Amino acid sequence: MPVTKGQNYFLFKLLLIVGASLGVLLLVQAVRNYRFVSQRMIHEELYREAARHSTDIARMARDAEVTSSQELGPVLEEMVRERPLQIAWLRVMDLNGRVLAEAGNPQPSPFPPSQLRRLFQSGERITKIVETPQGRLLVILRPLRFRMGHGRPRQMGGHRPGARSRPAGQSSGGPTLIELGLHWEGVAPEFGGLRRNIFISVSAAIALLGSMAFLAFHFRSYVRGKQLEQQLELARKVQMDLLPKDPLSSGKVDIAAACEPAWQVGGDFYDFYENPSGRITMVLGDVAGKGLPAALLMSMIHGAVRTSSALIDSMSLEDATRRLNDLICVRTSVERFATMFWCQYDADRQLLCYVNAGHLAPFLVRRNDSGAVDSLRLAEGGPVLGVIPGASYRQAEERFRPGDVLVLFSDGVVEAVNQAGEEFGEDRLAGLVRNNARRPAAELQQAILGALREFSRDSEQQDDITLLVVRAGAPVPQAEHAGAFAAEVA
Repeated sequence: MPVTKGQNYFLFKLLLIVGASLGVLLLVQAVRNYRFVSQRMIHEELYREAARHSTDIARMARDAEVTSSQELGPVLEEMVRERPLQIAWLRVMDLNGRVLAEAGNPQPSPFPPSQLRRLFQSGERITKIVETPQGRLLVILRPLRFRMGHGRPRQMGGHRPGARSRPAGQSSGGPTLIELGLHWEGVAPEFGGLRRNIFISVSAAIALLGSMAFLAFHFRSYVRGKQLEQQLELARKVQMDLLPKDPLSSGKVDIAAACEPAWQVGGDFYDFYENPSGRITMVLGDVAGKGLPAALLMSMIHGAVRTSSALIDSMSLEDATRRLNDLICVRTSVERFATMFWCQYDADRQLLCYVNAGHLAPFLVRRNDSGAVDSLRLAEGGPVLGVIPGASYRQAEERFRPGDVLVLFSDGVVEAVNQAGEEFGEDRLAGLVRNNARRPAAELQQAILGALREFSRDSEQQDDITLLVVRAGAPVPQAEHAGAFAAEVA
């Protein structure tokens, strides 16, 4: 069952909603993971570090034969000196909050004495994050358990002035606690890779949400653009329907034509048809510019040409061209103009009457009485259409006998470029026409277009490409053409 336009828009909205929902979920999950890594995991690692520091202090105190808590100053000072990036301060207190020894750069304790007793009684964790001039710290309060040594304590690297101990008389004689101020960034680098990955996830979620918001904001413009695209496609179809669909092969002429717009619609056009008088009209035009403006002017000119050609029996081709020029001057602005070549072929008289209104001069290829190939350019006429009101045009005539070939083309053919910026050029086109002059019109047309595509295959088409090939007389039979071509090559 085909999907309608309304269903397409519904699916687009549904995808927007799903994308936005996924973006929100991803962002929430990424933020939660970031908070978990930045807070919980670092917090847990610092607490484990505090336990290791406490154990090391107890070991160092035992090795130094410390006999009381008040003599821990040198031990604490040496610990801070060995681990400056991890420890901001160390402080030993009794259950009443009285400082027995401390080292480093201690700040006022963030724990009231009531918490000290609760810690000792319940064994629960007591931690607090504080901001200091040294940066973020995690202050941890733990019981300090070590066995007192006997005898005089051994000095550890000398008693430093920064190590502050209490006199022995100030010892509480009871349980002691240790307060550790640990640098938050002391362990944060260990989680750098994980935090970086989470940051990427957050960025991706924000980018997804931004994309969904952008699409939602421009949804109406997108819909409007799709509608215009459909209208352009319809305009292209209408424009192509205006052009003859099938080659014209009769006893009078053999005609093949092609038009390839650079955009969806273009400003080139061609036409050929037989008048009631029996003469055959052929026309190829090129409107300045590309896209819709050029296509609209092309349609007007195309209709005017059809109307004018019906009146040519009662007026000359040059009079019809002058009236067409005045019509375009009145109906369009000065920057909108067109070039056009059109002609009428009288098969009975073998005569081609034409007017060239500023267009690239077509090639007329024929054999002279000596059998050599002559190539003429049909340039007689006047200025482009739509620029000079009241401009005059001159009609010219040429013999057009069976076997002669007329090639009309737009500037998109000769101005096509390759990757090196080289143009296809009129000389290359003239050579193709001369070398393939004995072939049927359709084959000559395909030979030219094939060479053009091969020449510019790696370059983007910049202009409309239109080609009209006319061969006087009946189409060349395939067998006769093949034999003549083989003989010509030999």
